[in-house]
Amino acid sequence: MSGDQAHCHRSPCEEIEKLLAEAAETIRTAETTAEMTAAYEKVLGRMSADDLLAAAKEAALKQLDKLYGSAKKNYKDITEQLDKLYETQTAAIEACTKSADTDTVLDQFSAGVVDLLIRARVKTGMTIKSFLPLPEVTAAYKGADRGTEDASGQRQKKATDAQNLLATYERDLESLNQWVDSDTDKYSAVKTEIGKLATETRTKLEGCTDAAGMAKVLNDYSAGVARLLLEKLNFTAGKTTLGELNKLSQVIEQASAAISGLTKEQKELLDEAQVASCAAAKGTSGCLHKSRGESE
Repeated sequence: MSGDQAHCHRSPCEEIEKLLAEAAETIRTAETTAEMTAAYEKVLGRMSADDLLAAAKEAALKQLDKLYGSAKKNYKDITEQLDKLYETQTAAIEACTKSADTDTVLDQFSAGVVDLLIRARVKTGMTIKSFLPLPEVTAAYKGADRGTEDASGQRQKKATDAQNLLATYERDLESLNQWVDSDTDKYSAVKTEIGKLATETRTKLEGCTDAAGMAKVLNDYSAGVARLLLEKLNFTAGKTTLGELNKLSQVIEQASAAISGLTKEQKELLDEAQVASCAAAKGTSGCLHKSRGESE
């Protein structure tokens, strides 16, 4: 194969790399400034604007392939959208008329990946459970060029809102777990039932779409513990015997303590008749214990 034939088979990038390597070697071994200048001018003379653009496009396409491959590996749920984005950005690189434009197209691909992730995973009305992949969305955002200021602001707001909601969920979940541990110790009469209620509450938290929804779920849990004790008590004035009431003394005390610990909003979630029955049971129980003390 002749030198000309070999030259024809070299890519623009390879040709420029060869020229630069030859020039570097010449300059390294040059004994005079004139030899260095001649080597430099030779490279410039053989590197046309078209050659530089072709080399830039080739390099950009290789980099795009790497970015595309990495995105498809990491974000399998948006494969179809990534395929379309890749095709669009490939065409954009091939249509570039300036070398610098190829960098812009690569930046647009990275920003586009972030947009796709946000659309797929950070939606209005999205449940907390769906935010589990959020860290990779944030990482992709940080690694991408921000693009236009408006687009950057929109991406950042969506990612930030999602992060704040996830942080609220994590705090609320930690609070719930602490409450469950405490309630299990304090309200032994309904220990098993509290465990079931806690499991249901965690599931409901994961299904929330905003902070207000999570606050309501936690209020429901607190009221739910008191409700379990009230149902366990099941006191009816005039029907519950003193013997039965005596056996329920622990439940009465625990139900009263649970109700006392509720906020006004949480108390409103309870059945008024059950709360009144608890108060009546406590009063009757108190009288019973007082009369026994006097008789002794």
